[in-house]
Amino acid sequence: MEKKYKKKVWKKDWQHKGYFCGGGLNRLFIAALLFVEILYWVMEALLHGKWMDSYFVNDYHNTGMDYFNMLACLNTDNPYSADANYPPMCFLFLKIFYCFLPESLTGGDGFYYRELMQAQILYLMYVTATVLLVWELVKHLYRGSKWDKTLLAAGILFSGPFLFTLERGNLILASFAGLFVFLVFYDAPEKWKRYCAYLALAFAASLKIYPAVFGIFILHKKRYREAVWAAVAGAVVFFVPFFAFDGVASMGYLIHGIQASTDYAGNLGMAYNFSYSNLVKILGALCKITVQEPVAGRLAVPVAVCGAVYVLGKEEWKKLYALALFCVWLPSFSYTYTLLLFLFPVLFCLKEGECRFAFFPYLYRMLFLFLMVPLCLPGMGYLDEGIKFPLTMPTLVVNLAICMITALILTEGIMEWMRGKQGQFMEKRRGRFGMRFGERGRGR
Repeated sequence: MEKKYKKKVWKKDWQHKGYFCGGGLNRLFIAALLFVEILYWVMEALLHGKWMDSYFVNDYHNTGMDYFNMLACLNTDNPYSADANYPPMCFLFLKIFYCFLPESLTGGDGFYYRELMQAQILYLMYVTATVLLVWELVKHLYRGSKWDKTLLAAGILFSGPFLFTLERGNLILASFAGLFVFLVFYDAPEKWKRYCAYLALAFAASLKIYPAVFGIFILHKKRYREAVWAAVAGAVVFFVPFFAFDGVASMGYLIHGIQASTDYAGNLGMAYNFSYSNLVKILGALCKITVQEPVAGRLAVPVAVCGAVYVLGKEEWKKLYALALFCVWLPSFSYTYTLLLFLFPVLFCLKEGECRFAFFPYLYRMLFLFLMVPLCLPGMGYLDEGIKFPLTMPTLVVNLAICMITALILTEGIMEWMRGKQGQFMEKRRGRFGMRFGERGRGR
């Protein structure tokens, strides 16, 4: 009898906590994620890597060059002399590694440093440390068994956006790690942990600027004094490194470099790009029309849609998705490594494990797979021939997945809003009916 009683209580507790929606469904997602990632590499092996350049950049001899080209910019006192588009903290960060290079071996270009043993070892140390940090943060964040945490962390590290970032050597990896630290600890009960999280956010924003928008979560928790402290710390960490180079003049060089890179990247093609402006180009190419969207529209639509997602999304992961979407959609170009930002809403969705409408969790997790896994699909070069990065099927599919997740969040938010309005209306009617009934009773 005692065993049956325990079994019965366990079953009720299992149903009450929503493990079928949370834990069981999450395990299914993790298994599907790892299976599809393994399937991708099996298919590429069978195809001898034929479609690998549909997901990863088709510049076959440029691996890691985002990092080593930046390292080469430090050959001079002014790294912005070559139209660099990176904030000064990036160069100050790399200056640490540059100090380890013998003076007799410096002075080459990015390809030279990629072949230099000292530069390679330091790069591997940086990547290894960052990967280990992300691994531990995933395991710390996710609520599950030891195996669940380990498998999810492995799925994140072998995800398409993460591998793409490692292949490019882009410093968004360090920014991603800093932002991850912030999101894990910004709501910690211990004050010192929160302030460390704010410093991590400042560091992340000083490398890639747009992580600064995630600071809105401090305001969301109504910690206004801490939000002011975080804003001041972010401004100091971002602007002070300018004076390590040419001071105020470097700010103008940075703006010029951003404009130059925007013009250059806009003419490379539609592949590997997930910005809103590129989405409009893709839709125009599919419909065989040329879309000339004004600059105001390019800014207004992402702001309006992301704002609506943030307001209508009640769960934390949906607000994270809105901010990630804003960071990806707003720039003129957002290459595949920016999809790293979508890993945050995915992880927080798995952490929360809520399911208000039965079918939504399944749809979200299915679409999350398209954001996370590398896709073994062919190119679509016939739509924009003769350019460096012609459109590919994975780029199209991921863009569609982003649009579908956005539409689902908006739909679910509107449904919840309408239910709330309907409930308020019914309560008012009941209140009026009760008042009338009470008046009649007193009259009698």
